[in-house]
Amino acid sequence: MRIIHLEETTSTNDYVKKQREKLETPSLVQADYQTEGRGRRGRTWNSERGKNFLATIFFKDDPGPFHSLVLASLTILETLRHFGVHAHVKLPNDIVTERGKIAGILVERLAGREPATAIGIGLNVNEVFQDSTRVSIRTETSAKHDVARVRDILADRFERLWREPFQQLFKTFKKRIDPGSLIGRHQGRRVFVEDVDEDFLCVIEGEKIPCQEIEFSLKESN
Repeated sequence: MRIIHLEETTSTNDYVKKQREKLETPSLVQADYQTEGRGRRGRTWNSERGKNFLATIFFKDDPGPFHSLVLASLTILETLRHFGVHAHVKLPNDIVTERGKIAGILVERLAGREPATAIGIGLNVNEVFQDSTRVSIRTETSAKHDVARVRDILADRFERLWREPFQQLFKTFKKRIDPGSLIGRHQGRRVFVEDVDEDFLCVIEGEKIPCQEIEFSLKESN
């Protein structure tokens, strides 16, 4: 995997979109700081300069958004496990520990002559947050960590998982979903997700609903 390091950019997903014709498959573009970092549904992703892992993994293929999400989720979970951090998937695209959110994922299909995918990853490494909803590897382990080392571990885990069949990845992914995150809201009503299938459809009272349409929460009071 080719690794490209930037001191600053608007967002690594934006950089990949502009440079896609020049990038190898796969490539990892990492930035120390993003001026316009973003998450799902246009939400901003703010991060202190140089303290966290902010990157996009690019490859010239389109396995589908859910396949890419599963791949990214397991890559992050294995990376965290290397540093002694136990975490789970919070649907639809976050990684959480028992104390809060530690990472987010943004998958984008890139239009063009040939299929391509950009997987944006924001993983909190050394930032110490004032609010109680976010954590980092540092706050979970009580130690600072080299962001470049985190990057290298993550790149290694991605390349290994990238070659695994989706069925195998999906089975592992389902086991790593935090049960508490299966509570959410859909069209104004409180719902409980009974299952998630291979097309990223959430089963609610026998009905299948795209998981992206549900606002998930870790709180019972949602």
